[in-house]
This record gives sequence, structure tokens and C-alpha cells, in this order.
Amino acid sequence: MRRQLVAVFVAVLQISFGVEQDPAGQVDVECGVAGHQAEPMLWPFHVGLYRTVDGESLYFCGATIVSRWFVLGSAHCVLHYPAQLLAVRYGTYNLTQLEQGGRIGVSRVLIHPAYRAQDFSHDIALLQLIAPLPYGDTVQPACFWPAIPETGVVPDQLEGTLGTTVGWGIGPHNLYTYVLQILEVRVSSKPRCIESFEERLFKDDQFFCAVTPVCKGSGGSGFYVKLGNRYYLRGITTFGIAAKDKYQCGINTLTSLLNVAHYTDWIQQQLADHSAAQLQRPSEQTEENTMQQQQPQ
Repeated sequence: MRRQLVAVFVAVLQISFGVEQDPAGQVDVECGVAGHQAEPMLWPFHVGLYRTVDGESLYFCGATIVSRWFVLGSAHCVLHYPAQLLAVRYGTYNLTQLEQGGRIGVSRVLIHPAYRAQDFSHDIALLQLIAPLPYGDTVQPACFWPAIPETGVVPDQLEGTLGTTVGWGIGPHNLYTYVLQILEVRVSSKPRCIESFEERLFKDDQFFCAVTPVCKGSGGSGFYVKLGNRYYLRGITTFGIAAKDKYQCGINTLTSLLNVAHYTDWIQQQLADHSAAQLQRPSEQTEENTMQQQQPQ
């Protein structure tokens, strides 16, 4: 019986969230399907966020592609930066390989209206790009996890769920790991999360936690669950527990992840609003947007 329920749930996921649509409603590209490239490039949904500081563009957080025009990350990463200082690096797994992938600027930052910086509540944000992402084997959107209905028909049993955490971050000797870190982990039990973090963050399942190798510098990075042949964005890295006076989290660090399923409706509404606006103006890129799409520096 349980297998039948899981099979039905997977079918619902694939039917409802299996493709992305363009503003005209036409099928654009399948979501969550890893390309045929070599192992390090199996995460075409993951991107790096860059900020300009004193004229220099620096990596500082991760995010996930959710459409051609938007990436999804953590509010705490982008709260204090105007859009014009931000950019997205896509199609790469090694940040030192400047010939890999490309870079697109950010035109608008949409922070969840209920976000509270003091306790990371609703720590989620959408970044709208100045030009559409060039989809291909190394650049694709992840699938959305369906919203958790008030009726509870779709189970949200997270404990023990196997997923993959992806990101760049602080590693040994407080140095950034410039090669993408990828590790399969299982979601920890709620009692363990509550014991290590604040209870109120977990009692309503807004967050869950897992032992991951990524933390500082990996804020906004995704936790992906594979169902069938697709990857679904299930969580977003928010904060972790590190040893006192240590900036890196390292291996075997309990990390808190935002439960993306609680925000699916909000995300899709923002994307729908953008699509509606696109239909009201010419779809061609302006010369300015085209010029701002550039290769990594």
C-alpha cells in the first residue's frame, strides 16, 4: 500500500511540476533532469551568487535555477545588497575555471515579505535576472516540490529522506572550496534538530536539518531529492552549527535547511506575475540586457 501511495505521489509531481512553461504557456524545457555531461557537471540547477565590492566581483552564496528569468536563494544572502551589485554565475562547477559557463546580472531582488533576519524565519528570496538563462545540458531549472496543502493529503515526512546537498563554501583552513561539493545525506530527526537549534523553527516544519559538508558561503544552496528521473528542490541551506570561533562548518556539521515546500505557492505566484508582465511587452531582449550578459571575469 505504501509503495502505491509513493508511486501516486511521484506521478502527481511529474504531471504537475515536470516542465517549465514560457510566458505564452508553451512547454519550454523539462525540469530537474541532469544532463549527459561528466560527473562534476551533473548539477545544472545550481548557480553561484556574486557581489561587487570595491570594484571586484566576489562569490558569496549559492542559489537554484527555477526559471529562465529567476534563481532562488536565501534572503539573508542578499538582504543588504542592491540588485545592480549582484550577478549569477551559471554552468560551472569550478569557480577558478573562468572559461566555464557565463554570468548574468540581477535586475530585481524579491525577499519573502515575512522574512525575519533575527531568527532566519522565511529566509527565502527570488532574484530576477536582466536576461534569460541559456538553457542546455549545463543550465537547467530544478523542479518545484508541491505546496503542502492544509488538508495534509500530501505527506511531508522528511525524517530519513535521502537527498543531495550541493554548494561551494568554507572548507579547511577557512578557505573557499572552489570545486562544487556534492554529498548524499539523510534528513535528521526532528528531535535532533530541536535539540541543536531553536524549537520554534522546527515545530511547524518551516525548517529541517541534516549533517552536511557545506555551511558558511553555501547559504542559499539547494538540497535536492530525486524522484523518478527528476531532481526536486526540497530545501535551502540557511545556517549551521560550527565550533566556537571557527568560521568554517566542515564535514559532519548539522545544518538547518528551509523547507521549500512551504513556499511553492509564493514562488509560483512571483513567476506567474513576471510571465503576465512579459506578455504585455515585446519578448525580445533590449540591447542593454544583451550587452550585460557576459562571460565570467
